[in-house]
Amino acid sequence: EEVARVYGYNRFANTLPGFAGRVNELATARKDAIVRQTLLGLGWNEALSGTFCSATDAVTFAPQPDLAVPMGNPLNEEAGLLRPSLVPGMLTMIAHNLNRNVSDVQLFERGTAFSGSTERVEERPALSLGASGVVWSGPELSDHAFDFYDLKGAVEEILEKFALRSFYFDTFAADAGITPVWLHPGRSARAVADGLTVAWFGQLHPTQAQQRKLRQSVY
Repeated sequence: EEVARVYGYNRFANTLPGFAGRVNELATARKDAIVRQTLLGLGWNEALSGTFCSATDAVTFAPQPDLAVPMGNPLNEEAGLLRPSLVPGMLTMIAHNLNRNVSDVQLFERGTAFSGSTERVEERPALSLGASGVVWSGPELSDHAFDFYDLKGAVEEILEKFALRSFYFDTFAADAGITPVWLHPGRSARAVADGLTVAWFGQLHPTQAQQRKLRQSVY
């Protein structure tokens, strides 16, 4: 661009580059559209967070330990690793709203989570939902505080859009060591579709809420 500026933009001919070929739709485009339309229809708002996180968040929210990818030249200590999960960014966005007197929040993000090592980085598509405050129930019902069952309903609505042979929800005892540490052990569950764990969801663990100074219940 600098060379073109010095050379003179007015000295370039007004011609468009030729194009031969076609644009192919991504294999997941239609499924992504279904997820997005479903959540928008349920009253959720789409949001976008950064792709970096701190070392503490990487340890806390990584689906598996020691898979977070460090940056060779990080922006700062709070953004030194590629995010292994969308949850840290979601919590930051929720806190941003609550700290600015937006007490009723329902956000979703479709993005990429990273794992592996600096030599080989693996990417996978991910979906994160985050909500707090009061949910609007419609003109014929009274509003109520967003709770576990509202979140469970949203997850169920998404899963029902796909041709699954089976899906179910289950829970685990607090001392089983299976539930992610960032979830409240007594107010969370797992979603299993066709034999694979596809989601963990529930109320944010009180310890995490306290560390992030979140005074409202967050799901």
